[in-house]
Amino acid sequence: MNGMQQQAVRANSVRFNVWVGGKGPPVVLLHGFPQTALMWRKIVPQLLPGHAVVCPDLRGYGDSDKPQGGCDKRTMALEVHGRALPCAHFIPEEAPEALLAELLPFLQQKS
Repeated sequence: MNGMQQQAVRANSVRFNVWVGGKGPPVVLLHGFPQTALMWRKIVPQLLPGHAVVCPDLRGYGDSDKPQGGCDKRTMALEVHGRALPCAHFIPEEAPEALLAELLPFLQQKS
């Protein structure tokens, strides 16, 4: 993704593929099924100027490990929430362009 660096992060014995970039208040962008972090590639450039953006491939998706178990939503949510900064904004994958258009003014106020 333009402006982002791809990193491998290990947690709970699972290697996660994570894209990170930018500086400022953190925003964590979470993909849904069956997407990967790359679904955010058109949204990220709008957020990078004022935010630290984190786009993980959740466990079992994309370039992250695909363990035998633990791919339930509860486990994935605990892994992301437990590792993310408490002040991060979380943006789910439903209608990302429309959601970003509504949230961008709010996120800019918080910068």
